[in-house]
Amino acid sequence: MKIKNKEYIKKVIAWTLLIIWLIVIFSFSNQNGDDSGSLSQMVLDFLTKVLNINFNNDIGSFIVRKSAHLLEYFVLGSLIFNVLIKYFKVSTKLIIISLLMGAFYSLTDETHQMFVVGRAFKVLDIFIDSIGALAGSFILYLFTYKRKYKEGIKK
Repeated sequence: MKIKNKEYIKKVIAWTLLIIWLIVIFSFSNQNGDDSGSLSQMVLDFLTKVLNINFNNDIGSFIVRKSAHLLEYFVLGSLIFNVLIKYFKVSTKLIIISLLMGAFYSLTDETHQMFVVGRAFKVLDIFIDSIGALAGSFILYLFTYKRKYKEGIKK
């Protein structure tokens, strides 16, 4: 009985983290263009000070924004994959499912931005988000597969 409770708790935690992250992404996308731009500028200013590199504002802002997309969806892909492995055997198919789910959420997120002042639908962002989701799920797949492989050797 204890094992089932442990598995149930792991599923609840996995789903909770995924839902929280979906809300985080939605919150960032719900910022108007000025607020989003200010946040990007703060990150750019911080990186300029830390790395001691004088970024061109346009190029720097572009890099910060696209890196944020990649990172957001890297985490999302990992979290989706983490939920899936609670229900299905670890396989490369789960990477594809995570990618498709991440890409779909990106599509809905970009659509949502069409209704936010100063924001727009960008196909490039969907592409970058999808790469992030793919990378996140693939990295988690490698860690999970390696752990399962080591457990199999020990048995």
